[in-house]
Amino acid sequence: MVMRQCEEEQLLGHLGVVLFESLREDYPEVLGSILGALKSIVNVIGMTNMNPPIRDLLPRLAPILKNRHEKVQELNCIDLVGRIADRGAEFVLSREWMRICFELLEMLKAHKKGTRRATVNTFGYIAKAIGPQDVLGTLLNNLKVQERQNRVCTTVAIAIVAETCSPFTVLPALMNEYRVTADQS
Repeated sequence: MVMRQCEEEQLLGHLGVVLFESLREDYPEVLGSILGALKSIVNVIGMTNMNPPIRDLLPRLAPILKNRHEKVQELNCIDLVGRIADRGAEFVLSREWMRICFELLEMLKAHKKGTRRATVNTFGYIAKAIGPQDVLGTLLNNLKVQERQNRVCTTVAIAIVAETCSPFTVLPALMNEYRVTADQS
C-alpha cells in the first residue's frame, strides 16, 4: 500500500516479474513467502495491471497446489487462486479453471481446517467465474470417494457453489445425480 501511495507501481510490477520467476523455489518457507508477496502485489496493483499477466500466473500456481506445506497451501497459494478467481477470472481460460478445480480436490484432504475452508471458498469463486455446471460435475464425482472428511468438504463446497451461483443452478444437477426411478422405490 505504501508503494502505491509513493507512486511506485512500476517498481511493484518489476518485483512481480522477479517473484514470478522465483516460483520454482524448492524450499517451502521461501515459496510461501514468495506467494504471499505476489498476493500482496496483486492486491495493490490489481488484476489488469499485474505483471506478469494473470493468464500466465495462474497456470504456474497449479503445480504449486500439490505442495503440502501449510505456508504454501492455505495462507498463500489457495488464497491467491481464490482472489484471482474472484477478481480476475476473465483473464484465464475456462479449461485452466477446471484444471485448478481438479488440483483443489486434493486440498480437501488437508489436515488443517483453514486449508479446507480456503479450498471450498475457492470452489465458489471458480463457479462464479466459469459457471456452476462444470464445477458441480467435478464435485459430484468427488462425493463418491470413501473418505468421510472428503465427502463432507465436497458437500460444503457444493453448498458454497449454490450460495454463490443461486440454488436453482445446483438443484437440477443434484436431482439428476440422485434420481430414483419407479423400479427402485
